[in-house]
Amino acid sequence: MVYDNGLISTVIDFHIFVNKEESKVKLDLKSVNRLVLCFLIWAIAISCGPKGNNYKLKTSETTLRAQLGQLILLGFCGTTASAGSHIYRDITEYNLGSVVLFDVDLTGRCGGKRNIANPTQLQRLTHDLQQLSLDNNKERLIISVDQEGGRVARLNSSNGFAATKSHEEAGLIFRDPAKGPRAFGEAADLIARQLRSSGINTNLAPVVDVNTYSANPIIGKWGRSFSSNPIEVYEEAAAFINMHHDRNVITTLKHFPGHGSSRNDSHLGVVDVSKYWRWTELRPYELLLEAQKVDMIMTAHIFNSALDPDFPATLSYDTIQGQLRDTMGFDGVVVADDLQMGAIRNQYTLEQIVDYSLNAGVDILSFANNGSVYNSEIVPQTIDMIINLLRNGRLSEERILESLERVKNLKSKLTY
Repeated sequence: MVYDNGLISTVIDFHIFVNKEESKVKLDLKSVNRLVLCFLIWAIAISCGPKGNNYKLKTSETTLRAQLGQLILLGFCGTTASAGSHIYRDITEYNLGSVVLFDVDLTGRCGGKRNIANPTQLQRLTHDLQQLSLDNNKERLIISVDQEGGRVARLNSSNGFAATKSHEEAGLIFRDPAKGPRAFGEAADLIARQLRSSGINTNLAPVVDVNTYSANPIIGKWGRSFSSNPIEVYEEAAAFINMHHDRNVITTLKHFPGHGSSRNDSHLGVVDVSKYWRWTELRPYELLLEAQKVDMIMTAHIFNSALDPDFPATLSYDTIQGQLRDTMGFDGVVVADDLQMGAIRNQYTLEQIVDYSLNAGVDILSFANNGSVYNSEIVPQTIDMIINLLRNGRLSEERILESLERVKNLKSKLTY
């Protein structure tokens, strides 16, 4: 039997005898019984099988649609949030929950500076974005950047901000007897103060990848890891987080379950760490969870057969729900790394990405719009896809309500 949208396709072989002289159709008794039996099987399949397009939502579709924008983080062109721009529309019409800002435009579509020109302009932009959200949605907006320090710093000397230390540099300071945690704290506090004064309430940092391969093209070579020692990564990440929390800035651990051993860059294509990844790469997460330091965790687009033989981490139920939530006990917000990166986009359709990541346990879908793809319609498209997945029973209403509740709880920490 094959179920298709709640219907059952059945071949009914009943015998029809036609008496040409009387022009009457006669059904033999055996065939009638078979027809009745097949009808009963069909009725049971309708009541017990997959519901497809007949799936009944407990919450009205209109109510859900109005909330789904809270599950999206978006990048956009522009140093202002002017009426007529898609970011203005996405906040005011689609209840967009989060944005990510960049200093450099990699798309060639933004006509100059991406979002950050100078401190004054940035303050105005974040104020206007936040006010749009508060006025239209009665919700604070998560305004985020990747401000790790060093080479990965959207606020930097080119746009009027003080230079910052990379994780690698800061880690050396932390372990230097002549400098130590106090000097490290000053470096981390500089980052947090820059964000707070600019109206940015969320840092997509710290990186808690263990530097197991120093030639790693996207972690080690960029100085993005505190250390090759998991305990040192934990200690320094905790100190980094403390400085941010003192300034009421939310932080994000990344890239779960560990990107430090990769030999390739997931921005460009598939990255398989199965041969190199070690369970000790989870240790910083475990310790930070035990210390109750974790606001949000970002997934990596890496394939790791030790955790899932079929899917990369961002799309993996075994990795996110199984390992991170069920085994390690994290029930906070999981945010996907940019879903337009090559490691994901080159392998899956957008609908598959939305389907698999949400079902895996991701709460916020990220679309940076700052690479080879820029899609100004990604917010309404994604909302439509989620609604269709709910209608078809591919995604449960409970799963979506879980994510909405987690995002709401995270936002309760926002003070500006």
